[in-house]
Amino acid sequence: MPLMRLDLERGVVRANIRGTVEDLTTPPTDPDEVDAALAHIEGYIDTVELGVSPDPLLAKKSMYEALLYVLAAPFANERMRATRERHGVVTSRGPKILYITGPSSNGKTAFLKFAMKILTGLNINPLDGQNHFKKDQVRAIRDLQTVFPIAFDDVLVRTNFETIVKPYWDTEWRPDLVFPQLIITSNTDSLKEWAKTRMKVIHFDVHFIENKENKDRLSALLSEDNPVFKWFSHLYLESLDPDRLLHDDQLRVPRDVMRQLYEFAERPLPEFFLDRPLEEVHDPGQHEWMRLIQLEKVTLLDKDDEAVIELAHDLEQVEVRRHIAHLPQEIKKRKAGKSIVIENPKALYDWIAQEHWPIENNVEKGEERVDSSQSIFSKLFSRFGRRGSDET
Repeated sequence: MPLMRLDLERGVVRANIRGTVEDLTTPPTDPDEVDAALAHIEGYIDTVELGVSPDPLLAKKSMYEALLYVLAAPFANERMRATRERHGVVTSRGPKILYITGPSSNGKTAFLKFAMKILTGLNINPLDGQNHFKKDQVRAIRDLQTVFPIAFDDVLVRTNFETIVKPYWDTEWRPDLVFPQLIITSNTDSLKEWAKTRMKVIHFDVHFIENKENKDRLSALLSEDNPVFKWFSHLYLESLDPDRLLHDDQLRVPRDVMRQLYEFAERPLPEFFLDRPLEEVHDPGQHEWMRLIQLEKVTLLDKDDEAVIELAHDLEQVEVRRHIAHLPQEIKKRKAGKSIVIENPKALYDWIAQEHWPIENNVEKGEERVDSSQSIFSKLFSRFGRRGSDET
């Protein structure tokens, strides 16, 4: 791992590369050079087309969002410093940790190699998450006082996961220390409630087949140098004011910086460029629940003050817990066997009525719930009142 530092007085990022300390910050001067660098990034994102994906554009957006995160990772400690100075009495939470999930062969490892080379020009392998994701190793790297992110590949979400991740920014960070940001990939896509507030979860929904063509193209992309981080860091350091750093969208500044680079190169923004967080565009948890509904794996019992979701008997308990984990935090829920009790049904109805829902929901936000005969739920769920009358 390279030692990377922020020199705020000089306004540069510096790193120990190949035995020498180099400045990794410079203003863009040649539009053609910037254009070529952006084309190289787009070429990597477009490798999604070499795989199989139910939504290739969404897969590209996900990969690009993760790349923005890695580009901004060296500045995470400054965001944390600004957070504590302005909002320390309100929250101890730090910048969200990147958590890339998805099944095997979806490009997570290759992405980390590409992204880390973008930062320094060096070929750097991520750490083996199954053998090296340990508290003492994280602390040892953290003690180097580098801002280069610590990337762990293929982490198993076990008991030590919480003991490493939860206190990392919350209780262990101090103003006199410099913490590198954590980046994690895993095959596990369901997280506990505490983790959802501390992680930016991005799902890579694509499957790559290992063949000569794919390997040749990926090797060519990984062997090419790309100086984009030098320009990115220059523009980012010009934006180090707390109001911008503390935007609710943690990637607000990176989005603005990349837009500036596209404008400088007079290159059109790619279709996968996002002006807002990926999670506002696509909710994978909602997608999973839509699939459950379409497979008729759920029944809703609807009361005035709460709702009960009954899951099909052929679902295992591990699947039940996974589906509960996919419900958003604003939905108050508790598990009861293979049922889920929803204490604020309106939040549930608002959630599944969003734009990705295939059938229009007549329950409007802020209005009284409509009669079941007018609602999408009359088509998909059993009403509590009917069941109650049968039991009576």
